[in-house]
Amino acid sequence: MTPTGSPMAACFGGAAAVVRRCWPALGWTGLGWTGLGWTGLGWTAVLTVAVVFRLADLGNRPMHCDEANHAVKFGKLLEQNDYVYDPNEYHGPSLNYLTLPIAWSTGTDRLRDVTEVDLRLLPALFGILLVGLAWAARNAIGRRAALVAALLTAVSPAMVFYSRYYIQEMLLVTSTFAAMLVLWQQRGQDSLLRHQRVLTPLLLPLLLGLCLAMMHVSKETCAIAGVAIGVAAMVTMPQLRRMGAKRLAGFLLVTGVVAVGVSALFFSSFLKNPQGVLDSYTTYFHYLGRASG
Repeated sequence: MTPTGSPMAACFGGAAAVVRRCWPALGWTGLGWTGLGWTGLGWTAVLTVAVVFRLADLGNRPMHCDEANHAVKFGKLLEQNDYVYDPNEYHGPSLNYLTLPIAWSTGTDRLRDVTEVDLRLLPALFGILLVGLAWAARNAIGRRAALVAALLTAVSPAMVFYSRYYIQEMLLVTSTFAAMLVLWQQRGQDSLLRHQRVLTPLLLPLLLGLCLAMMHVSKETCAIAGVAIGVAAMVTMPQLRRMGAKRLAGFLLVTGVVAVGVSALFFSSFLKNPQGVLDSYTTYFHYLGRASG
């Protein structure tokens, strides 16, 4: 049964409202398929391939031990509404919490009734979304290049494998690519959204903050990608430097508040475990200790 009155349910509802508001910003609406000719047909074919490769016979493989570990942790959340972030193992909470709506949609409230398909559907959907997001890069790299990139992603053995695997990798990869696409909007006339009219001063930092939060709540290695994105943006995007100190500070403030706030909601188990927020940052000391032997 869905706890509709809980902060977690309210957060999911708010996220859905944000998606409905910002969906046109990804470039899917207002363009349509009519008049695109072979381009539209090509995208339809590529997305069909992505869907088939990721969803076909999704349960026809024994659960890997990593998948089983995550499934057991998800089962505790499903059955007891209990999740506590472990800074030593399991990575971030996104996999567990985002699997809940799938279980709820099937009327399942016991782990023993959850199937392999129920669990693997989440990374599969993110894998399909990753392919579709290449469309949002069409103005940056060209329509043909975007289509080829989508095709290669759709059939990539690594991308297909991890899209059918109940771990955090596809959630991290998709949110990282989405963050890159959002940040690219600051390139002014080269903006992927230059034909859209849904942009507001707060939309880009809001979306970027959500993407960064999603990266953080998925896997600790997001720090590597985050630093790389930040350095690359400052080097290759002079538009950021020309924003002016005040405007840039405002952009970074909104982005940071959203990223930290959303991340804190997940790591605190939606305000039930405040210690989890601190653990989400001190976890890096554990990983550095492992790396040093």
